[in-house]
Order: sequence, then C-alpha cells, then structure tokens
Amino acid sequence: MLTPNEKGTIRKRVRRGAALLDQKKRTWFKSIDLDGLAMWDGSACILGQTYGEYVEGLYKVGLGKKSEYSISGFQPLREGDPDGIKHGFNLDDLSWGASLQWSFLTECWAAEIQFRRAASSKKKGR
Repeated sequence: MLTPNEKGTIRKRVRRGAALLDQKKRTWFKSIDLDGLAMWDGSACILGQTYGEYVEGLYKVGLGKKSEYSISGFQPLREGDPDGIKHGFNLDDLSWGASLQWSFLTECWAAEIQFRRAASSKKKGR
C-alpha cells in the first residue's frame, strides 16, 4: 500500500510533467488513449503516446539527449532516469513489486488528462 507521502510525491511529479507538456505541446492531452494508458510501458505511457516512445519523448521535451539513453529492442531502458522521475514520467522503483506505484502513477496521469479535457471543453463553450 502506498503511503500518503508517496501518493503526494507522485501527484506533485505528475503535475510538474503535465505542466512541462503544456509548454511543449499544448494539446498533448487530447491525443492520449486513456483506455490504453500504461505508464510502465514505453510505448503506451504519456511520452510514448505523445511522441512515439518514452526515450524519444524525453528528448523532445528537453529532458535529455538521445545519446544519454540506451534502447534495447523495442523498449527503452528506463533505469537511471532522474529527469523522467522528477516529472512523473517514470518511477524510482522499476521492480515488478512496484505495481501499485505504477497503477497509481497511471491513475494520476489519467486525472490530469481528464482535468485538462474538461477545462478545454469549458473554454470552447464560451
């Protein structure tokens, strides 16, 4: 079970990442498939759905250089990624035992997307 402190940290990181995406690609939230959103998957996570895959997304939002990240097969290696963690795109603990954290991270991103979609709909209705 996640502690309130862990949940608060994850929420804060997701808000930071969403704000960064708002700066880099204003309508990023419109193209995310919420049913397919899986933050543990390099192609189905926020950056994967927005930019094609996780490592490419980090590069496109300015959180790293392509040469700093290794790609193995179809999935990027996501360990040792402090910028991705700080912005809620990744977790500190990449172990399989972290499934609650990954699920909560995905829920937080879904909430951010729903918030932005609702706000966008209200602006259109003016």
